[in-house]
Amino acid sequence: MAPYVAREWGPRATDLMWRIKELADPDFILGPGVVLNRDPGVHLRNLKSTPEIEATATKCIECGFCEPVCPSRNTTTTPRQRIVVRREMVRQPPSSPLLAVLLEQYEHDGIQTCAADGICSSSCPVGIDTGTLIKELRRRERTPREEAAGLRLAQRYEAVERVARGGLRAGHLAASVLGQRAVAEIPAAVRRCVSTDLVPTWPASMPPAAPGRLPDTSRDGTAAVYLPACINRIFGNPGALASHPTLPEALVAVSARGGLPLWIPGDAAGHCCATPWSSKGYARGQAYMARRTAAALWRWSDGGALPVMIDASSCAHGNRTCEIGLEHETGRPYASFVLLLEELTRR
Repeated sequence: MAPYVAREWGPRATDLMWRIKELADPDFILGPGVVLNRDPGVHLRNLKSTPEIEATATKCIECGFCEPVCPSRNTTTTPRQRIVVRREMVRQPPSSPLLAVLLEQYEHDGIQTCAADGICSSSCPVGIDTGTLIKELRRRERTPREEAAGLRLAQRYEAVERVARGGLRAGHLAASVLGQRAVAEIPAAVRRCVSTDLVPTWPASMPPAAPGRLPDTSRDGTAAVYLPACINRIFGNPGALASHPTLPEALVAVSARGGLPLWIPGDAAGHCCATPWSSKGYARGQAYMARRTAAALWRWSDGGALPVMIDASSCAHGNRTCEIGLEHETGRPYASFVLLLEELTRR
């Protein structure tokens, strides 16, 4: 851009920019020559290479349109910065000291702090989902032992839900007896000894446990299959609200009043959109849970005869975009299931 600033803004505005620059940065140490540069040929020298990286992000033009919507933009790095640093890694030779530093710092600043929610793709001119790149990098880090643990959790997810609700009940009971501050110190001590990444904190705003049973509904005359998201099967209403009705209870009641009753399958517990596994890079757990849930939804909906409703947009998105072998479970192409959920979205 530098040689064309005067053409874009005119000589008077450009001269004003130079005067402000000389006042604010007399030693020209802030972004030297990046925009204000009197060398007419600067754009023809020191050209920056754009080496190929992972296919999901290699077409990035580094425009930065993704940055305003990134949840971690004020914490560590933005999607554009994650891709820029990844390209710099590719540029470096294997023995480069800079590469060693980048690999060390990228683990936290690039990989661990990415929400991997894909919202960056909504404002990207070329539709790049940096979260997909980060998920790919996380998958590369998973050891066979970690993959096996992730698969076991997926296979026993109904029990995981029960344990999570039990932990919430125990924590709130302890807080009512010992006080919030004392209870919060217990996981804090465990985090110091084990891991700040694997052990959660216990904030004062921790929601209570959801009821152990979902609302009773009937399959007869139902307008849609309703799969409550696992987060709404584990967490109840926030402390500032009454404990009832819960979100599933409210949706069932409102739908019945509107003449469109919902049916919650009796075996809904233990099914999930697989996002917790895909976002952390656990490929085997993701594949198992995605196939299990997709096959269950197909069965519950009588092969697509009934619409399917999910009460969390991220979970609906996870089910719509996960293309892991539904045809293997049902004998039907996955596209049919995606169209079913897209029809529900339009309704």
